[in-house]
Amino acid sequence: MFVTSILETRDGSVWFGTPNGLNSLSNGRWTTYTTKDGLPSEDVNCLFEDSSGTLWAGTSNGLVFFSSGHVQVPSNLPALLRGKIFGVAEDQLGWFWIATADHVLRAERNKIASGTLGPSDLREYGAADGLRSTEGVKRSRSVISDPSGRIWFSLSRGLSVVDPSRVTDTSAPAISQIEALSADGSRINLQDPVHIPPSPKRITFTYTGLSLAVPEQVRFRYFLENFDRGWSEPVTAR
Repeated sequence: MFVTSILETRDGSVWFGTPNGLNSLSNGRWTTYTTKDGLPSEDVNCLFEDSSGTLWAGTSNGLVFFSSGHVQVPSNLPALLRGKIFGVAEDQLGWFWIATADHVLRAERNKIASGTLGPSDLREYGAADGLRSTEGVKRSRSVISDPSGRIWFSLSRGLSVVDPSRVTDTSAPAISQIEALSADGSRINLQDPVHIPPSPKRITFTYTGLSLAVPEQVRFRYFLENFDRGWSEPVTAR
């Protein structure tokens, strides 16, 4: 059997991630976990034990953790954390640093576990932050924390390192601005009070967000009252 990751936890158990599930050896007894036990995917890419002693597994369909011996899938995970997870590490402030198939992310551990992680709580890093690549690689311990607290990433284009103690998040939300409005292709004058009869079949809003810091990282969520049930996932579409 091909083994993708091996980890010994504090209680002396040894865990093995494989493309066919998760196996543990504890007190001479083998236990196997599959989708029947709650795994979102049996393709387990990485294993990690956090500072509280909780075991996490990164699968091809997102993150899971173990609680009281049972697989727990965090609820309300953003789409970016429901794909292939290749590496997880925790910094000294309790934040997870995560490498996926095509993203490098940071999110608060407790919010992930409690299912309260909102789209605005997930920080994405890219070339503008100094990364040469955002593509994770399926290899053992592709994301680790060293004794000084720095986080190391083994990505598709070499090594990257970040010192979380020097990371600042002082960016203000982008100012939203509606640029145009049309009904069935006919542009509506926004300088006058807008009134649209009920006949149009398609109403289109064109909008943007004013940010001079890193414009390509601006994401939008939209919610149309009396039509949508909740806010959309963050998108780049305008």
